[in-house]
Amino acid sequence: TSHDMDRAKGTVIFNSAGAHISSHLAAVSLAALDGLNGLCPGVCVNLYLTNAGVEVSAPPHTDMQDVVIVQTQGRKRWRVYSPPDNVAMSGADPFVLGKNGNDLLVETLTLEDSGSELLLEVTLCPGDVLFVPARFPHTTDTLECYDAAAAAAGEEEDGQDSSIHLTVGLDTHVWSMNFVSMRRLGLRKFGKADILRANAAGVGGYDDDGVDGSCIGAINLLSLELREHLFSSVDGCLLSPRGEDPGPLERQHSVRKVAADLELLIAKVDGDSSTWLSFDQCVEVVEQFRAVGQKVFNVHAAMYVAAMEEESERMREPDWDADENMTKDQSERLSIFRVPIFFEQLDGFREELRAWSMEGSGRQGEEPMKHSLLDGDQVEVNFEGGGDISWIPAKIVNVRADDLFDIQLFNGEQKNGIRRAAMKGPHGIGIFL
Repeated sequence: TSHDMDRAKGTVIFNSAGAHISSHLAAVSLAALDGLNGLCPGVCVNLYLTNAGVEVSAPPHTDMQDVVIVQTQGRKRWRVYSPPDNVAMSGADPFVLGKNGNDLLVETLTLEDSGSELLLEVTLCPGDVLFVPARFPHTTDTLECYDAAAAAAGEEEDGQDSSIHLTVGLDTHVWSMNFVSMRRLGLRKFGKADILRANAAGVGGYDDDGVDGSCIGAINLLSLELREHLFSSVDGCLLSPRGEDPGPLERQHSVRKVAADLELLIAKVDGDSSTWLSFDQCVEVVEQFRAVGQKVFNVHAAMYVAAMEEESERMREPDWDADENMTKDQSERLSIFRVPIFFEQLDGFREELRAWSMEGSGRQGEEPMKHSLLDGDQVEVNFEGGGDISWIPAKIVNVRADDLFDIQLFNGEQKNGIRRAAMKGPHGIGIFL
């Protein structure tokens, strides 16, 4: 509402809007997923609303996703930088700079020895589209966006509109379809030492035993060629678009091609041949990632199809009032209940991949890990200790040293000292100020 916009300090964010706003954005999300032809297992469309005249609507940060920005109303200025030098910032994860208490300042990016430089400064107008790759720092504002542009277009300053844009996130890295995840989980699966993992004292590398270990430490000290190979996404030919089946021979060819690439990469990173994976082992790793990635793709598609079908069904019920007299079937179709079911399935696939990697490592009996949380992650929290309807959307605003979390609810209220066990996710559900 306009009241929410007035009290928002920066930007109102509607996460996973494509799964909730069925009339338009579900179709956009599904079209993006299909149009990529299997290049990534998931697409997530978020909606951002920012008042005109905001000095910093998003501070400098990087994302795990490649993103496509579509400006639909008003104007917003974007500054995009090249990735900073990984060696100089080896203790930071290049995918989440500027998050989780890891401040990223424009002044830092512009230092001569940062390895980063300003690539683009542009004001987006309605209809403009911008692509920002994962790991590329960027910052936004709506301050004085109308001065130069409006003068050229003959617009009056008092005609400023709030900025609205869609972010189409291409969730390849979010769902571990990259070589760094294949290598890490493959070595764990077959009980091989990992020179990029932290030692027993937690020094030297990543220390996450889950699926999405952070890319810190030793991995950032590798050569640029090896780092970029590890961070690169897997060939899109592994996943089958909706309604298409390449057949077993073509699928086998795709798997073996990626496996050969993985085998060579492991040999380049790990100097000790005793820690290498054989080609057959690499094939098994790629097959597992392909199978899980296909499930993730199918659930994303089903989530957007369900949103579109719900819209069609609602159109046939003109007398339905969402505020009263809803049937049980109608209430269950509301996105606040419908969408979490799909995210539960997606969380299960993440755990499936983690559990597979623990087999043969001597640690398969361990309790399933709770996925690590970062500042800004979207979760669901349960204050009542039971019942499906007790889970409400929230956002992590502070990861504390005592293993507790401070969170912000969808209405802007903040709660402090929340236990990890009281939260599900992370996943994108909700609207946040």
